[in-house]
Amino acid sequence: MSAARRLFEIDQREFGISALFAAVVLFVAAMAMLGRNVEQLRESFADSERSAAVLRQIDQVHINITGTELTVRGFALSGDPVFVSYHKHIHKELLFAMASLGELVRETPVLRSDYASLEKQIAEHEAIYTELLADGAAGRQKVADAITNPAKRRSRGAVLALLERMDAQENALLTERRKAAEAKAGRTFALAIGIAIFAFVAGTIGFALTFFGRGPALRRRW
Repeated sequence: MSAARRLFEIDQREFGISALFAAVVLFVAAMAMLGRNVEQLRESFADSERSAAVLRQIDQVHINITGTELTVRGFALSGDPVFVSYHKHIHKELLFAMASLGELVRETPVLRSDYASLEKQIAEHEAIYTELLADGAAGRQKVADAITNPAKRRSRGAVLALLERMDAQENALLTERRKAAEAKAGRTFALAIGIAIFAFVAGTIGFALTFFGRGPALRRRW
């Protein structure tokens, strides 16, 4: 065997080993990217869960605001003190829903600003009805007047409008986050698959050159 031939076979084997090493590195990189892809999907799921929780609490606030007015109306129409007990329960539920909502929107500036306004308006709204109910049966006429008072109705409308705006903003944020996460995850996945394919090709070439590249020379020697 000539020196040139032997040198060619050595170079071929070294290239094969280098290709195998590169394939391993590329495969590890592809797996790391796929792992990051899974992490991105988890983050997207966590964002979706947080948004769902925000929307649930907004609904709870809405429900309790409506419940407050229904109990007050019931008391105005019937004078039954059981409606006062209902109001106390609903008031507690409203405070809990507002506290939960405040915790959830703390990291979202646009919602945090609206929450501050909502908190103030709801406090005023609740103070009006709590004061009216405190008079008991003697305050039934005041309750009826408050229900039909245009200013009070506008106050309620402002609260509901703010809740609707927060709901719309959170839904918009959720849609935006989902699109961004899906696009990013798609790019990462495609790149990881491309690297994995390249790693497979490099590994195949490296294996062939390392273990089969000297085959003809070995056969001639034997």
